[in-house]
Amino acid sequence: MEIRKETLKNVAWLSLLFICLGSIFYSEALVSERTTILFGDEGYWGVLGKWTAQTMKLPTDPIYSGGTNVYTEKFTNTYLHALFTAGLFRLGGEPLVKASSPLLVLMTSLLVFVFVRRMYGIEAASFSTILFASLPSVVTHGVLLYSDMLLTLFVLASFVLLHRGLSGNSSKHLLLAGIFGGLAMLTKESGFLLMPLYALAILTFDKKLDAPFLKKCAVVAGAALLVALPWYGIHNYLQFGTLGSIPIVGSAVVEYTGTGLQSAAEFAGRTAGGGTEASVTGYGLLNYASFAYTIGVFFLAIGGFSYMAYSKRKQDYLWLLFTLLLFAIPLYLGNWRAEDAARFTLPAALGFGAAAGLFCSEIYKNLRTFGGTAGKIAAVSFVLVLTLTTALTGVAKADGLAGIKVFPQGFYDGCDWIRENTPQDAGFMTLWSSRAAYHCERDFYWSHLPDFNDIILGDADLTYTKLNEHGIDYIYIQKFSISFQPLVESYPLEFVRKLEDTDKYENVYENADVIVFKVK
Repeated sequence: MEIRKETLKNVAWLSLLFICLGSIFYSEALVSERTTILFGDEGYWGVLGKWTAQTMKLPTDPIYSGGTNVYTEKFTNTYLHALFTAGLFRLGGEPLVKASSPLLVLMTSLLVFVFVRRMYGIEAASFSTILFASLPSVVTHGVLLYSDMLLTLFVLASFVLLHRGLSGNSSKHLLLAGIFGGLAMLTKESGFLLMPLYALAILTFDKKLDAPFLKKCAVVAGAALLVALPWYGIHNYLQFGTLGSIPIVGSAVVEYTGTGLQSAAEFAGRTAGGGTEASVTGYGLLNYASFAYTIGVFFLAIGGFSYMAYSKRKQDYLWLLFTLLLFAIPLYLGNWRAEDAARFTLPAALGFGAAAGLFCSEIYKNLRTFGGTAGKIAAVSFVLVLTLTTALTGVAKADGLAGIKVFPQGFYDGCDWIRENTPQDAGFMTLWSSRAAYHCERDFYWSHLPDFNDIILGDADLTYTKLNEHGIDYIYIQKFSISFQPLVESYPLEFVRKLEDTDKYENVYENADVIVFKVK
């Protein structure tokens, strides 16, 4: 009888999990397949993946933005996600690449379920998985082609194996934890935050700094560094003399041989500001929590972290360390915009989901054991209301992301004209450089040029001189991004008027949404 009850309970929880995860995954996949690779860094990863799939080479210069006559930059960024995307391009083309983001969220969510179930039981595992998969920051990366969800999967795999290695005193699992940690480092530089986590986690279990502690640290950290060494040590350091864009120990490799800045003009800002464009401190902690996690899950997670601290179990301390390192340190190292902070701290969402799920399971268990039949009804109602409304929130978030992955048709028509009517080695300036690079397949530059202020804000003669110095052939203007203010992420109206009012530029293509100016 007890076995049958346990089986029915498991079936009920798994059915609920299937419904919630399935609905979120379907919504993410639908939005991904129906929209183009466009938003933010999607174009960057799309370009890298497609180029690698076509050439079967590793780049030494950034693709479609590697250099002008007087500006060069070497490619030292992490590359594993580009290799992953390249493989998908070769296997199934763009549809499979688009499907990869929701699939990575699904795989990470299932691993959350397996891990939390081993630790806390099926109730906590189901809550944690549904809450994690529904978090706005997670759903966003289930739609966008970014490297952060692949990073999160590798970080979680390393964390799971680390726990297995420490709880079972298994060098094999510690070695595997290090291997997945190395893969995380190859996916994004923030993967190096696992290094202090390894040391603190081992110290939490062993409680002393002795030879066994050092041996375990050597196994897991050594494996991670050996996996990461070929890229950071050989590709980056031996070729370019830097480990890459790793805070404190590395930097980008850029060379500029042009004339220095000559204009004293300054931009009024990056964008018009407000909302998630503000820094986390400027946006406000509660506003940020609502944006990245929803305010309800955030406070449930606070309850879960408090319960973990009170329980004083090693596995709970491990979650606290994990979340603190992956959430607090990136925020400390950079006063990021709110939307960037949610991306750079995405692995910390694992901890928020697990803590909130554990707290919900404790609420559920207490409701069941309090008040007889009424308590059981309240417990079931709590489960259904929380999980289904959370899943619906995730579905609504995915559906809402379709709007940010759309540009007017004129943008794509302009790219068609560019591919058909300009030389392959032509250099362009455009605000939406990574998007244009993916769809137009030409070299595009914007604010990363050292003399960007001179080009955009200088007088007509200085602008023309600088463009020729770089060898920029065309300027691709999107009319919907023209602004009255001199903002970095816009085309200041005065700049566009310079192009229109002087005979040094020719309007060679125009439609309702874009203009292409040729630099004479």
